[in-house]
Amino acid sequence: MTMITIVDEFFDANVFAESATFSATSGSGSPTTILGIYNSEYALIPMGDIQVQNPSPTFVVKTADVSGVTKNSLLVIRSQNYYVSEVQSDGTGVTTLLLSRAKRNT
Repeated sequence: MTMITIVDEFFDANVFAESATFSATSGSGSPTTILGIYNSEYALIPMGDIQVQNPSPTFVVKTADVSGVTKNSLLVIRSQNYYVSEVQSDGTGVTTLLLSRAKRNT
């Protein structure tokens, strides 16, 4: 009997998730398809006395699916290239990948 967890249900392509293609920064290995929740909200960035809206895309995934993801790993979501700028694991089996359209300096 296979046990389905809440995390598994959340990342079901028939429920919330969509696929992305992941490539490691080292260039080793083949690209891998992973499932996650894409979000392209904007963040307010303080600049002196004003705040500027800045795109702040994220991809929320099962931690077990992204053990090889590091800063500047490439994700292709909806035919758009994104680079991982930060990996935030919450300790519950879920990881949020903060994304950028430009590669960051290491």
